[in-house]
Amino acid sequence: MLSTSGQKVTEKKYESAAAADTAGFYRLVETVVRQNDKRDCSSAVLDGPGEQHTRFIQFSPQDD
Repeated sequence: MLSTSGQKVTEKKYESAAAADTAGFYRLVETVVRQNDKRDCSSAVLDGPGEQHTRFIQFSPQDD
C-alpha cells in the first residue's frame, strides 16, 4: 500500500492469515517498507522502515 498524509509518503505491506484462529479472528500484520521521514497531517513523524503493527480482524457471519 502506498499512502500519503500531509507531506509524509509511506509504503507498507500487509500479510494476513489464510484461516481464522479458534476465536474467528484473522491476524493482519502491517509492515512499513519505506517512508520519507516527513510530517503527516497531524504534524507527527511516525514509524520507520521495519516497524510492524499486528491487528486481529473478524468478519461478520452475516457477510455484511
